[in-house]
Amino acid sequence: MSEFRVAEHVRWAVEAAGVMLINDATGASLSLGYPQAAIWDFLARGESRERMVAKLCAIAALEPAAAQALAVETIAAWWEAGFVAPVDSSG
Repeated sequence: MSEFRVAEHVRWAVEAAGVMLINDATGASLSLGYPQAAIWDFLARGESRERMVAKLCAIAALEPAAAQALAVETIAAWWEAGFVAPVDSSG
């Protein structure tokens, strides 16, 4: 999951019920509840894949395989929607 980062054109804010994302490039917005809001927080903090999965297991009472699948599917959807971008590892 550390292969992705918050896209430069995305603003976000923590709200009482989760996290709100706003894509300035497209005007799209997305309201995240938990546990997806936690995944966003972990990604924004640059958490490693292992730490993200371990934390998801703890906070969402998921088995490791289910936590891994949730994180991968969620981040893939955000990538398709332009909310996250791959980390540039070239430099």
